[in-house]
Amino acid sequence: MRKTLFCLLLAFNCSAKDLAYTNNVIGGKTVLTDKVCRYNSELMEAYATNSEGKKIYACYMLRDANIYFLLEDDSVRILPKKQFRLIGEMV
Repeated sequence: MRKTLFCLLLAFNCSAKDLAYTNNVIGGKTVLTDKVCRYNSELMEAYATNSEGKKIYACYMLRDANIYFLLEDDSVRILPKKQFRLIGEMV
């Protein structure tokens, strides 16, 4: 019974959890989530906000000390992992 309930809870949990963030050059934040990327199931989803709160989505992967972002136009951006803070550290 517990196992069935756990599986149902997982199935209904559709919202992504924000994991880490950094300030970006467009006046907002770049945020890493725990959601599988909608464009590439081998990557995770990230989004950036601008100063007006508009969201731009991308895919990301961690490799060594960097985070690689694949943008919708197939361009790649790289940011150092140490630049990000865990969401629990957000002020």
